[in-house]
Amino acid sequence: NDAQLPSFPSAGVQTVQAVQDEVIVSLDLAKNRSVSVEDLTPYLAASNEVDPTDPMIVSLAQQVMQEFGDSKDQGELALAMTDFVSAYVTQKDLSQGFATASEVARSKQGDCTEHAVLLAAMLRVAKIPSSVAFGLVYIEDPHSAKRDGFFGFHAWTQALITRSDGTKIWQDFDAAVPSEGGFDAAHILLTTTPLADDAESVPAMLSIVQAIGTIDIEVVEAAP
Repeated sequence: NDAQLPSFPSAGVQTVQAVQDEVIVSLDLAKNRSVSVEDLTPYLAASNEVDPTDPMIVSLAQQVMQEFGDSKDQGELALAMTDFVSAYVTQKDLSQGFATASEVARSKQGDCTEHAVLLAAMLRVAKIPSSVAFGLVYIEDPHSAKRDGFFGFHAWTQALITRSDGTKIWQDFDAAVPSEGGFDAAHILLTTTPLADDAESVPAMLSIVQAIGTIDIEVVEAAP
């Protein structure tokens, strides 16, 4: 029922429309709305989960920044960091409950949440504000002859990118599921959080728990 449905945000490339007891979620990677963020502090600061002051994380970020060169394109730098994290985390498994970025930098191990927090921390080293997004991602069933799939719970990273015209957008990057451009439209956003060391990050996690068992998803249309 309506009371059990999570609140799907209209943000970034995602647009949400409520129709009776259903929610229509549309994702268009070519259309990303500009935003105004007054206080960038939570998205650049160090926290227990995302610590851009950790010497090892600083070293990893600087490695990418040096290889990237003098380009001022924040989106391209964020994509380069996404590719780096994707390759850097060599042991991809569910053994970590929710490791910190500092732990991942040393273990090179984890699932989607570990990729997301490490990328978020590296972005902050480059002075690019970041947050961690939680939602759903479409996963193809490798055992299905028809390439059927399902939506599973997932985490990825958002970077606040300043475009050439001065406007800002929250751009999505997924280091755990490599794709062209660092992200694809098979993601449904439920919530985002800077993972600051305060109580405000807790509701973001609770919304994921709320969604378990309440969502029935039908893909209405997908562009080729």
